[in-house]
Amino acid sequence: MLFLVFHLGADRYAIPAKNIHEVVPLASLRLAPQAPEGIAGILNYHGNPVPVADLAQIVCGRKAALTMHTRIILVSSGDSPVLGLIAENATDFRRFDETAFQPSGVKAPSHWLGKVASDGDLIQWIHAEEIFPPDVLAAIAFPEEKPAVS
Repeated sequence: MLFLVFHLGADRYAIPAKNIHEVVPLASLRLAPQAPEGIAGILNYHGNPVPVADLAQIVCGRKAALTMHTRIILVSSGDSPVLGLIAENATDFRRFDETAFQPSGVKAPSHWLGKVASDGDLIQWIHAEEIFPPDVLAAIAFPEEKPAVS
């Protein structure tokens, strides 16, 4: 299975490629006044507004480093809207067998943290569609469903 591997601080994480809509360079975001701390802003993605969260802010309590390798990962799952995640060093796609990921041995309070695999260092699978904290999700105005036209 193909994964995008990225960093949050010194730790590495992986998102299955099947949940990634696109990986784009870090771009200017529109501010989202009074949004929770994890919301970095709103991305104009081909004319559509996409809320973007800063994973380093949510996980590490600091803003993501603004480097050439910091990216916005656009994720979606099923019929859910596209959401953006700012991640550091998000440039490495790797293949892992799903069975390589094993329980970490630590019961994580965050439901988005998954199992870990090792390639010399640990990589933790994250469930990107679940990473937005409830207060951040509450601040996102998802588009309303439009009635079908017959």
